[in-house]
Amino acid sequence: MITKIQAAERQLDTAIRLFFENKDLLSSYTLAAASRELTDDLCENRRAEIFQAELSRLGDALEVRLSFREELKIIIKDEYYKETLKLFRKRQNFLKHADKDADDGMDELSIDELAFVLMFGIRNFTLLEKRLTPAMSIFLLWFGAAKPSILKKPQHSTNHEFYSKVEGLRRTFQDLYDTETLAVMHEELKIHF
Repeated sequence: MITKIQAAERQLDTAIRLFFENKDLLSSYTLAAASRELTDDLCENRRAEIFQAELSRLGDALEVRLSFREELKIIIKDEYYKETLKLFRKRQNFLKHADKDADDGMDELSIDELAFVLMFGIRNFTLLEKRLTPAMSIFLLWFGAAKPSILKKPQHSTNHEFYSKVEGLRRTFQDLYDTETLAVMHEELKIHF
């Protein structure tokens, strides 16, 4: 028997593997979005427990973020929340359903859009499980190196090791989006799968 969190973990790990294979971004997106939706629901079901754990970790209730959906509720006005969710789910629904829009098309998926879906999926997973899989760790290192301008500076000494690895990756690879770089990351994943 497979639990919901085990299913979400497998979907996310497979989405990351497909991301680094750089062959089928749509399938990766579909798996990552499904995992994120599943973990959003699980976070909602464990809301009180997660809030207490995050409050203990962060020390400030205003800093607590409980899931992707909860983050949206914090930054989006109530009257626009449903519309915003619909926008976020538009691509995901296009890839799942054809009952109302059989003749529609969609713009090509960008690797950056997929990377953010993976990030939110990983965030939800870590809120629930308090751990990362090897695939998630490798992805986070790549993301940190590929998007250094959006990362906050480390506040805790435990983060310094991560940032040191990110800097090492940035020094090693000039272009983190290059096919060869993604292939190296994929090879690293193979060691752990």
